[in-house]
Amino acid sequence: MLTFEETRVLTYLRTHVLSTFEEITRVCLPSGSRDEAVRILWNLEWLGYVVRYGPDAVQITHQGKSSS
Repeated sequence: MLTFEETRVLTYLRTHVLSTFEEITRVCLPSGSRDEAVRILWNLEWLGYVVRYGPDAVQITHQGKSSS
């Protein structure tokens, strides 16, 4: 089961397929810390829902698009 924050990031990425780390943090996690954002994106990547390209770019995967 995904957390509220993870779901929020995936919802955003469904309409913004390729985004920057800073953009996702600013839009989806405005009150969260950088460490929290790193943890959320690492977990989504581990689950196969996103792919990180370098330190900045994040893209949703097909699995991420079809998750609930």
